[in-house]
Amino acid sequence: MKIKRFMGQTANAVRIQILTALIVYLLVKIEQIKQGHTEPMRLVFWRLAHGLFERPSQVSDYYRRKRAREAYEKHQLSLL
Repeated sequence: MKIKRFMGQTANAVRIQILTALIVYLLVKIEQIKQGHTEPMRLVFWRLAHGLFERPSQVSDYYRRKRAREAYEKHQLSLL
């Protein structure tokens, strides 16, 4: 486990950051084992980081509205 830099400089801040990093690592490792992933930990971290704040319903709604808008525009008559 590597911690590139510490946000705080006091002993308490560094201790909290180390414990937080350890907890996150262990939770991701448990999830990796639970899901049966054989991919490297960095890839599991990447998937989690990019999937945490994505709202699947909003993404699918966006594409649904886009398709509806394109279909609507296809049937519109041009004035030019």
